[in-house]
Amino acid sequence: MKIVFKNEWKKMKLSRLPLGTLLFLLALDIFLTIFLSLYAYPHSFMPKLNEIVTNFSLLFRTLIPIIFVINYFKEYQQKTIRAILVRPISKIQFLLSKFFTIVLYTIIAEILICIISFILTFTLNEFEYTYFIHYLPEFIVNLTNNFLQTIYILCLILLISVIFQSMYVSTASVVILFILNQVMNGSLYANTKVENILAFSPFGLTTLANPFKQNYYGFSYSLSSYFLQIAILCLYCIIVLAISSIIFNKKEIQV
Repeated sequence: MKIVFKNEWKKMKLSRLPLGTLLFLLALDIFLTIFLSLYAYPHSFMPKLNEIVTNFSLLFRTLIPIIFVINYFKEYQQKTIRAILVRPISKIQFLLSKFFTIVLYTIIAEILICIISFILTFTLNEFEYTYFIHYLPEFIVNLTNNFLQTIYILCLILLISVIFQSMYVSTASVVILFILNQVMNGSLYANTKVENILAFSPFGLTTLANPFKQNYYGFSYSLSSYFLQIAILCLYCIIVLAISSIIFNKKEIQV
C-alpha cells in the first residue's frame, strides 16, 4: 500500500491540474488577505483570517473533489488502469491510494493557505492579543470544519464515481453537493426540530456547525452537539469508504 501511495503521489505532483489549482488558490489567498486587511476589520487580524477561511471553504469543497474526479477517470481515459492492476496491486489498494493522495493534497493546500494568510495578515495589521484569544477558537473550528467537510464530500464523490463510473455524473454530483451545502448552511442555525435532525443526516453533514458562531437570533450549537456531528461524520466517512471499496472490488474494469 505504501508503494502504491508513493506512486500516486508522484503522479499527483507531475500533474498540471493539482499544481495549477494550488497556485490559483494561493494567488487568490494573497489577494483576499490583502483586500480584507486594507478594507475590512481594521482593528484585528483574527476576524480577517476567519473570513478568509470561510471564503476558501467553498472553493475547497468544490475544486478538490473535481481534481479527484479528473485524476480518477484519467486512468480510464488513458487506459492505464488495467496495467496498474496487472501488478501485485489490489483494486482496494488502488482506490484507497487515489483517495488518500487527494487527502494529503488537501492537508498541504490548507496548511500553505493558512501560513500565507497568517503572515500577510499579521504583517498588514496590528496584533491585538485580546482579539486573538477571542477569535482563536472560532478560527480553529473553521479550519477543522473546512477539512472534515472536504474529506466527507470526497468520500461521497468517491462512492458516486465507483457506482456510476461516469465522469459527468461525478462532476455534476460535486455541483449538486455544493448547492445542497449552501441550502443546509442557510438552515443550520434555524433551531427547529426538522433542521436539527437534518444536521445529523448524511447530506446534512456536508455543513458542520460552529459552536462559537451565533445566528441573528442568538442561537448557536453546543459543544456536545458539535462533537456529536464530528463523530457521526467520521462514522459516515468510514462507512462510505468501506462501501466504495467493496463495490469497486466486485466491479469489472472496463476501459
